[in-house]
Amino acid sequence: DELGIVCDNFRAMQQYLRDSVEERVQNEESRRELFSGISHDLRTPLTTIRGYTEALMTGIANTPDKRKRYMAAIASRSLDLERLINDLSLYNRLAAHQLICHPEPVHFTNIVRQYAEEEMEYLASKNVTVRFDTDDDLIVMLDAKEFRRVLFNLFTNTIKYRDKESSEVAISIHREDNEAVFIYHDDGP
Repeated sequence: DELGIVCDNFRAMQQYLRDSVEERVQNEESRRELFSGISHDLRTPLTTIRGYTEALMTGIANTPDKRKRYMAAIASRSLDLERLINDLSLYNRLAAHQLICHPEPVHFTNIVRQYAEEEMEYLASKNVTVRFDTDDDLIVMLDAKEFRRVLFNLFTNTIKYRDKESSEVAISIHREDNEAVFIYHDDGP
């Protein structure tokens, strides 16, 4: 009987070690996927900045209006890089269970339209058009800074995963009972 108890304890310890190894492998795979996604997300604005900078340096942007638009696009992509770097910090805080969100009352439609307007030059260069169907009076509790990250990811995925040369995005924001409904629809797969 005593030998049976020792064997049972040994089997339990063996199973615990097996489970621990499997969990570590799964965590490592998740970590690799996360870093791969972050790497891609960092390259996208860098590539855009490089392209606009080369256009400015080689004289392709040969009108004051074009130079101004290219500089605005570079500034916008630089802000995207800053947001992505801040996201790295966010992931660290998430892993440490220290996420802090600062929701405040905002006009939901204004946040989304403002983002789209700031990115219009870049979206146009990628053949993306945006249509809005919105309730402009809708006020929601939202961390606007973090929601901009959501919008960045949505637009980036529209461009990344499309199967055509152009994309049309339809954004709908409306109220259903006591909830705000945000719908982002593109024509991709």
